[in-house]
Amino acid sequence: MKRAMQLLSSDYLSIQHIAELCGYKNASKFTAEFQEIHGITPSQFRKTFNL
Repeated sequence: MKRAMQLLSSDYLSIQHIAELCGYKNASKFTAEFQEIHGITPSQFRKTFNL
């Protein structure tokens, strides 16, 4: 998930692509696990950086 957080700070990568780079075949599973760990979705995480 550290890698996912680094990648999410890059606004040129889609969440789908980030999920794939982190080993997930399904972006929704990535989003669910990210939210379970961090308490926010990847999209919400990006919004904290105004991306």
